[in-house]
Amino acid sequence: MERKPEDIVQDIDATRARLVANLDEIADRVTPEEIARRTAAKARHGASRAYGQVRDFYIDDVSGQVRQERAVKTGAIAVALLVLRKLLK
Repeated sequence: MERKPEDIVQDIDATRARLVANLDEIADRVTPEEIARRTAAKARHGASRAYGQVRDFYIDDVSGQVRQERAVKTGAIAVALLVLRKLLK
């Protein structure tokens, strides 16, 4: 079946429109503003996730109170590291 020239022209126009839309989308993705927006969103998500993990480690889900045994251990480790740093200078 042979195609009509008008059909070929319509196909070319549709392909051109899709190509232009794809190129516009690619151009939008690589703009500095879009890259900065995506990077900031990823950083916010990562920070929120890290905060949640730390909160879950130190706060009891049932009582909502600080898990003192974990906080004390963390504080002791921090103090020991500071003392070691001071001694090794």
